[in-house]
Amino acid sequence: MVGVLTALAAEQTVEALHWSHQTRNTELTLSSEVQQSVDAVAERQALDACLRSQLVALRAAALGGGGGPAFAPPTAAATSGRVVGDLYQTPWRAWTRGSWSAAAASNSLNHVDPQRLIAYANAYKAIEDIDAIIRQERNGKGALAPLALGKLGPQEAGQVLSALTNLDGDRADIGVAGRDLFEDAGKLGIRPHAANAYLAAFRKRTGVCV
Repeated sequence: MVGVLTALAAEQTVEALHWSHQTRNTELTLSSEVQQSVDAVAERQALDACLRSQLVALRAAALGGGGGPAFAPPTAAATSGRVVGDLYQTPWRAWTRGSWSAAAASNSLNHVDPQRLIAYANAYKAIEDIDAIIRQERNGKGALAPLALGKLGPQEAGQVLSALTNLDGDRADIGVAGRDLFEDAGKLGIRPHAANAYLAAFRKRTGVCV
């Protein structure tokens, strides 16, 4: 009888150690993935004034007032026969959530501290929301293409202005969801890395807001 109890105790100890190790690895993986999105939101925040200035310049161009230094649409001849470039430059980042799905499938989440689990769940919900808005933003950029072909007619101008209003709404919504992500990630001890270089790197890569 004593031998059986000893064996059971040993088995329970081994299982506890297994889940302790598994949970620690799970949290490390989740935290790393959340950190990537937190840094991507920090980048968007650092670039927000640049994004707003682009939208203002594009709106001026759509109204026929010229885009100013932030926007110089190519001539129709220059764009003939090739794909029109991205007129509204925004960061391109992957908002990944694969680690959360994998952890749920492995039952590792059952062993995470309940309060931390809630924070992870809320953080990943914010990441999911941001990803959906980013996809909407990317799709909405296509409506700006007529700006690259010269002066717009009234109907085209109206469509472009509507698209710009939607894009500005997306920009604001990303900011709101980003603040939610910061709040939940902060409960996990996850904070953005320094964002000082984001604007300089973005300017160098895209040539806007210089």
